[in-house]
Amino acid sequence: MSPPLVSIDALTKSYGRLTAVADVSLSIHQGEVLGLIGPNGSGKTTLFECIAGLLPYEAGTIRMNHLPADALSAFAQSATARPRRSSNRVGGAKAGPPLSSRDLASQIFYLPDAIAPWPAQTVGWALDFAIGFFGRRESSSIREASPLGLPCTPTRSPRRWLAPGTWLARGARSRAAAGALRDEVVARLDLGPLLASPMGRLSKGQRKRAVLAVGMLAPHPVLLADEPFDGLDLRQTREVGAALRAHAAAGRTLFLSIHQIGDAARICDRFVLLSAGRVCGEGTLPELAARVSSNPSNLEDIFLALT
Repeated sequence: MSPPLVSIDALTKSYGRLTAVADVSLSIHQGEVLGLIGPNGSGKTTLFECIAGLLPYEAGTIRMNHLPADALSAFAQSATARPRRSSNRVGGAKAGPPLSSRDLASQIFYLPDAIAPWPAQTVGWALDFAIGFFGRRESSSIREASPLGLPCTPTRSPRRWLAPGTWLARGARSRAAAGALRDEVVARLDLGPLLASPMGRLSKGQRKRAVLAVGMLAPHPVLLADEPFDGLDLRQTREVGAALRAHAAAGRTLFLSIHQIGDAARICDRFVLLSAGRVCGEGTLPELAARVSSNPSNLEDIFLALT
């Protein structure tokens, strides 16, 4: 397996005396669909918000390992997280420096669960706005992204920070290519009949698909999605799962928080098992099964045995 695209090392986040995420370490590899599996209250959303740069954390590091040498000093000067371990090597490859929240926003696009943006605007407007906004980001001076890519604080983000071959490298997306991607996303998520509908009048499942489309249009190499199947019926879950698999096959890296283990087993390449804020296992289905003496064949039994 290639060196990780993102490495998280010993990350800890507390709320007063409550430790929501404890000493979490995991890796995300380019082009994979990684599933974060855990019960309610296990720390999934807190972990995602830390990775996305929305929450400060007490200890640990988040690193992007594909950065070229000439970008390392810029990241190192702006890093804010305090490393707990001295090692700077992951999987035999030298890791990049820890990232600040601003750095994370330029590399990772986060879709929270249960959000309802732009209620008065149509689905078509939302998609066109995303394309237009991200098109303006193609210059060397871009804006830091909020969870939905809305402008916040100006920051510098040289195009060279993205590795060659990563998802639609900045500066390489033409208007025609953006339009083609929009059409493909609309078709895969069956949004055609909804393009003229206001976002605020959509059902939960319809809104989920529309917001997911915005995330799929973003140029960031990593997409974090919290509960992307929540509110979808069985057929829609299968269709959205197929769309996400195709999205990853095109070069995007996906990290999905999934509550339903059956859905995770169908779509994900690897899994991170989270319980009480701690990682109980990480790997493919066979790798996780090998850690259980009964050698179970399904993810549900593996999760129960390891957590």
